[in-house]
Amino acid sequence: MALPNDRKYTQDHLWVKPEGENYLLGITETALELMGEINQVQFSVKTGPQKKEQIFCSIESEKTVIDLVTPAKGDIVEINKKLEDDASSLANNIYETWLIKMVMAPADYQSLLSAGEYKQG
Repeated sequence: MALPNDRKYTQDHLWVKPEGENYLLGITETALELMGEINQVQFSVKTGPQKKEQIFCSIESEKTVIDLVTPAKGDIVEINKKLEDDASSLANNIYETWLIKMVMAPADYQSLLSAGEYKQG
């Protein structure tokens, strides 16, 4: 699957997509391939201020458990809690299913990787 160009990426296999004044965060197809079938999504934060590289979610899969961290400091304004009840839905539409919605500085967003930079690893 081609990487969408309407968002930025992190080395930790997250995508970050602008939505109005907020940013949606999800996992990339590469993350899904590394993890295998997803068994559980568990959020470890509440809405509100977050530090950069703060763990916000753990994903348990058939191969591993990974902790996802915020790519920048900012405020989490919404958490996609329905994924805790239906973790498998995360894999159904990987580039549309988001984990959290947060506010961050536009400069922090711009400092993330483009699709081309993320592909080069």
